[in-house]
Amino acid sequence: MPIIANSGPVGVFDFGSRRSGAFSPGEISMCSMLVDQMSYSLENIRLVNELSRSRDAVIRGMALLAEIRDTHIGGHLNRICAYAKYLSEQLIGRPGYAEVTPAFIDTIARSAALHDVGKVGIPDAILLKPGKLTTPEFEIMKSHTTMGAELLEGLIKDYGEYAMITMGAEMAIGHHERWDGTGYPNGVCGRDIPLSARILTLCDVYDALTSRRVYKNAWSAEDTITTIREASGKQFDPDLLEIFLARPADLRKIQAEYPD
Repeated sequence: MPIIANSGPVGVFDFGSRRSGAFSPGEISMCSMLVDQMSYSLENIRLVNELSRSRDAVIRGMALLAEIRDTHIGGHLNRICAYAKYLSEQLIGRPGYAEVTPAFIDTIARSAALHDVGKVGIPDAILLKPGKLTTPEFEIMKSHTTMGAELLEGLIKDYGEYAMITMGAEMAIGHHERWDGTGYPNGVCGRDIPLSARILTLCDVYDALTSRRVYKNAWSAEDTITTIREASGKQFDPDLLEIFLARPADLRKIQAEYPD
């Protein structure tokens, strides 16, 4: 019996028996009902997946809008997502990281792009300033963390929970917190910082240092690793840092895959 979706045939259900005349008219009808239910289920799955892809596309566009204003879109978002996925994959099965599941990895690989979405609310004169920010300007710049989280939390309030948005809000508010508690906006420290934000912090700094910007040239991987290691236990979770830097060739491969 063919399985028919809205787009046409998608498969076949085979009911077989070695006995001649094994199926009564009632049993054939029951088989037909089962196949119809399978068709309906497959179509519902397709519609849900289509909705999810559309929602992800809108969210990704929102993240790109923030990056466009910050003048360095290139491969930055793709690299950030790839680095976050890579580091999360290294945590599977390790003690203390029970929350890292395939679902966690899939979510962080998509929601990492949202960490700087709050920059849409920062004035151009500050966001695009080529020189060093004054203290008042830096205070305004720091507000992109809370603005990003508020934006995403507002979406949750209006439209309900969605894993990508929820984790995006965690990273927006937490990606400038530091392991030693001297970060912003809330001075959270250690494992009180959500794991997703601790992962994103490390990936974001690594990409910022190894990428070219209008105000600096790209650093070598070696210089970047040296600098990041110096901030172990200060800015970065020391355990995550060692896992992230354990295989530098993998990081270089990601960087080459998503060039600016």
